[in-house]
Amino acid sequence: METHNLSCAICLDRFKVPVTIPCGHTFCRDCITTHWDTKSKSNIGPHCPFCNEKFTTRPILKRNVSLSLLAEATANSAGASGRDTVPVMRGDIARAMHPILCDRHKKPLVYYCRKDNMCVCCECAIFECKNHEQVLVESERENRELLLRKKSVEVGIRMEETERSIAELTENIAKAKVTLQQTSHWVNAKFSMLFKVLAEKQESTENFIEQEKEASLSQVEARLEELQERAKQLRESQSQIATLRNLPDIQLIQ
Repeated sequence: METHNLSCAICLDRFKVPVTIPCGHTFCRDCITTHWDTKSKSNIGPHCPFCNEKFTTRPILKRNVSLSLLAEATANSAGASGRDTVPVMRGDIARAMHPILCDRHKKPLVYYCRKDNMCVCCECAIFECKNHEQVLVESERENRELLLRKKSVEVGIRMEETERSIAELTENIAKAKVTLQQTSHWVNAKFSMLFKVLAEKQESTENFIEQEKEASLSQVEARLEELQERAKQLRESQSQIATLRNLPDIQLIQ
């Protein structure tokens, strides 16, 4: 880190107990310690948050005396002139981050406190949320994005299943309509045939009954005529007998 840059790349504030790690970059001791503690909870080994160089073991942090004195001298100079220095980072990083600041400490929200479910700055992480589970905002975002990707996949699978069910149901409805239409035609055809057969049976039965009626009536009428003729003959015989009975004895005997 260049000697004229007196701000920490994590908290964006003037160095407080600056320490230089093996890659040559310098941070506030509390900031880099909190950063590594947070990363270790996510099973991520120590590395430089500026250049991302990884270290096999956590480096021993030693105070950078020169930067400490320079930072203190700058602070004293700013205090004497009634002005404070503006924290700076390397231009590219500052422009890329556009950090949201903590309402209390006016420092970037770089950590996420999982107990309080909120983003916090380095001072909040060191003091208010010291014993809480914390991760970097980037790590929490990665976790959230991972969950969202999984959720998206699950929703996509359910959408495919739902659309497949809709397609199957639509196909079944179409098949059912065709089947019902065919059944309706079949039933109508069967009833039409049945009505035709019944009509034919009705006609033949009526013809048979008519024929039987005519035959029976003919026989009865013939028998009636026969009996009427016999009755006529019997009346004539009865009349003759009455006439004979009225004759005198001689005529009756002769």
